[in-house]
Amino acid sequence: MRDAWTRWWPQTPGTVTWDAVGRVTRDGVAEWVLVEAKGNVQELSQNCKARVGPGLNTIREAFSRTKKALGVDAAKNWEVGYYQYANRIATLHFLTECGVPARLLFIYFTGDRNPKCDCPLTADAWYEMGLKRMKESIGLPEKHALSGRIHELFVPVRGVLA
Repeated sequence: MRDAWTRWWPQTPGTVTWDAVGRVTRDGVAEWVLVEAKGNVQELSQNCKARVGPGLNTIREAFSRTKKALGVDAAKNWEVGYYQYANRIATLHFLTECGVPARLLFIYFTGDRNPKCDCPLTADAWYEMGLKRMKESIGLPEKHALSGRIHELFVPVRGVLA
């Protein structure tokens, strides 16, 4: 598995780090759960920082294969705007292609009161303020091969953190 991963994605420090990784058992099957959490809209946007060369070529190939498998228009640029979201989808695609049961959980915190950031108060506000634009930019069809393996959870923090 490790050899396959080194061919799939560049192996520089910090290339793919998760907010959490865990295992769950569902219907008797152990599955990995990869977690990405966001507290404000600004955290949604990132561009690929890989330099031209083998690393960037590897990323582009992984994105190309993932887009093809999921029915995404090849012209969608996953390197600009929402790169992290795209590489999370590509990682899940890699794992499922290798027969590794896995799920991707996006956690979005609601109700934070940080005056320096756009912190949505509700799930609907997350969509209005950034998720809708991100998903349109990435271009995943509503139904695709990973639809049942990508989940979103909206967790309120108002009143929890004083």
